[in-house]
Amino acid sequence: MGDGERIDARAFIGVLDGWTSGTGPLYRQLASAIALAIGRGDLPSGVRLPPERAIADALPAARGTVVGAFAVLVEDGLVVRRQGSGTTVAGAVRGDHPAFAAGLRAQALTGRALHPDDGAIELGMSVLDDPGSLPDWAFEVDAVTAERAGRRHGYAPLGIDALRDRVADLLTSRGLPSSVEDVAITLGAQHGIALAAEVLAEAGSSVAIEDPTYPGAIDVYARAGLAFVPVVADGGGTDPGSLRRAVERGLVGLVHLAPQCASPTGVVTVASRRPELLDVLDAADAWLVEDAALEFLAPPEEHGYLATHRPDRTVLIGTTSKVFWGGLRVGWIRAPRPVIDRIGRLRAAHDLGSPIAPQVTALRLFDDIDDLASRRRTETTARLRHLRARLLAAAPGVTIAVPDGGLSLWVGVDAGDRIASEAATAGLDVLPGRVCSVSDGQADRVRISAWAPESVLDEAARRFGVAWNAAGSDD
Repeated sequence: MGDGERIDARAFIGVLDGWTSGTGPLYRQLASAIALAIGRGDLPSGVRLPPERAIADALPAARGTVVGAFAVLVEDGLVVRRQGSGTTVAGAVRGDHPAFAAGLRAQALTGRALHPDDGAIELGMSVLDDPGSLPDWAFEVDAVTAERAGRRHGYAPLGIDALRDRVADLLTSRGLPSSVEDVAITLGAQHGIALAAEVLAEAGSSVAIEDPTYPGAIDVYARAGLAFVPVVADGGGTDPGSLRRAVERGLVGLVHLAPQCASPTGVVTVASRRPELLDVLDAADAWLVEDAALEFLAPPEEHGYLATHRPDRTVLIGTTSKVFWGGLRVGWIRAPRPVIDRIGRLRAAHDLGSPIAPQVTALRLFDDIDDLASRRRTETTARLRHLRARLLAAAPGVTIAVPDGGLSLWVGVDAGDRIASEAATAGLDVLPGRVCSVSDGQADRVRISAWAPESVLDEAARRFGVAWNAAGSDD
């Protein structure tokens, strides 16, 4: 199909395989299916889509479903609508990259969060289950305390100074000397990655990133217009030789690594690899985005930031989401002061900074952060082992390595997409492995979170076994 050519309705429907197999309203399911087809290149840039009524008749579906889907795609910048010309696939280069398709898949899989289904077990998201283990007093923020923390007016683009100082103390205690001027408070780790990309990424450059990796990072960098250079990550963490080959390809402005504990694998990069990783980074003179979001759920003796050895060229991302609770939306960036200053100006332009009350809550909880982290590790380690045993019993033939830490299991299967689809039918949300890949790989994996109580994990394993058997029966 060439630029400006219209695809007919029959061919259009043909690329929307299984568009009603998702969750949420039909118009959003249709929008997600079209977005995936764009990401795969099945609907190339410049192609004109069929009229709404023709699509509705061919599906079949209500015309309002198609209208709503097109509205979502226009808002996301994936299609353009012009009077008299119809609807055309946008011309952004990023849509032709398989990593953008992975980002779109990740976006589509947030459907449960946006449109919850009380009957489903949601193990597709790597989250803590609730704030119930936290003390009630931490959430009681009175007006006087908030006013003092927020300097009366409540606007603090870099975050409240007391919390920035506590984060700096934490990082210093872990071998990375830091002061309040080196720290900015964010709305969690993904927000930190997005800020780093906006401040440091150069148009037309690439990011070298582990494969598999955290799907939220894929989405962020794809939307920033970066190309992806995959770096092998295995049972020992990031492979230094693969990173060296990646940066030697040129145009790599950023390197994204998670040596403390990687998502989705839960692997901590072994100490023997870290000196060579640093040598490669220094030779490349590239900015490192060091994702430490899962550090509190890894063995404490494994701490040791790469940033400690190259603080002037590293942006360290941290969060309270995996130790306190994701609903606080409190994370941080540690970076050279000129970068922090740029982030402050960016926050002032975007949103004037994070809300004060959650920062005060996080500040209070910092007094117990080591004890809380220890309890979280004990709990999550037990749940990971429990879920692994139940999955192996329910689905003989899967492979599941014991993770070093984290909240999820990286499960080896025959067909990740099919298993995830069958699991959804059985009432279980899991994440297809390809969502975590920048090379459209990892198709033989699914990620399953272990955040739930053991009784829920037992039922989740039973449903996974149903999905496993259903997928196998069609081979």
